[in-house]
Amino acid sequence: MPQDIELLALIMEREGYLTRQQVQHAMAVQQHQVTLGRAFSFGEVAVKLTFCTDTDVRYAQSIEARLEVPAGQRRPLGYYLLEAGALLPSQLLEGLEEQAFYGSRLGEILVRNGWVAEPDIERALAQQKATVPG
Repeated sequence: MPQDIELLALIMEREGYLTRQQVQHAMAVQQHQVTLGRAFSFGEVAVKLTFCTDTDVRYAQSIEARLEVPAGQRRPLGYYLLEAGALLPSQLLEGLEEQAFYGSRLGEILVRNGWVAEPDIERALAQQKATVPG
């Protein structure tokens, strides 16, 4: 995935709501709308193109909201796992809910549930540590 892809698009592709081609097409349409002076969100464009439903977008946005990072802070572990394709967004959401309930570390929860292998966690943590917030 290109670095400039919206997190929402990444989540929707990984969750299977959109194909890579649909993501790319929706991004191109979104960019074209900007050149015409119209601002539509990625989700609005994907729904208008009938690639997905409003419900699909809202679900992906609920995951996206859990991964929002204030300026100057590092992205959370789950973001790197999603980006690497090591984890489905629905698995991440379930892991985050379990983390909130039990207070365990997210990586431990994901490994314990069999969703991610320990080496994937280690790579994601290394990438997270190496990424300078900005």
